[in-house]
Amino acid sequence: MNKILLGFPLLLASLAAHASWIECAIIPHSQCPHAEFSGKNLAQANLQEAHLLEGDLSHADLTKANLKGANIYHGKLVGGNFTEADMTDITLYNSDLSGANLTGANMTRAKLKGANLSGANLTDTNLTDAEIDRVRFNNAIFCRTLMPNGIVNSGAHCSAIKSAKSD
Repeated sequence: MNKILLGFPLLLASLAAHASWIECAIIPHSQCPHAEFSGKNLAQANLQEAHLLEGDLSHADLTKANLKGANIYHGKLVGGNFTEADMTDITLYNSDLSGANLTGANMTRAKLKGANLSGANLTDTNLTDAEIDRVRFNNAIFCRTLMPNGIVNSGAHCSAIKSAKSD
């Protein structure tokens, strides 16, 4: 019996280390380290306060999703669609959001320290009080973007976006 009991913690540790093998529930407060949601349709999903440490949400559709207080530390969100998502108080430390569509996303108080937002679309994104220390914004699109200091940033691409919407 001792051998079985001693082996059980090792099994749990192994399962936790490879949580992507297990189907993760898409519900608030989920505990899914290494979650694999790449390319999935998660539009309007409720992942409030979910823990998706090192999760892969690359090219996933999270349009209008609830990600309030979620923790996606070291996450892979490359090319993801977060249009109008509620990302208030989200933790994305050292996450890769390059090429992500964050149009209309609410990122109030988002923790973005060390994140990569290169090429991301930040049109109408709210970054009020967001932590943006060491964030890479290379080639990001700023158009009516509310910055952490309360200033609205409308970069060079903004007029092209307006004219494309009016066509």
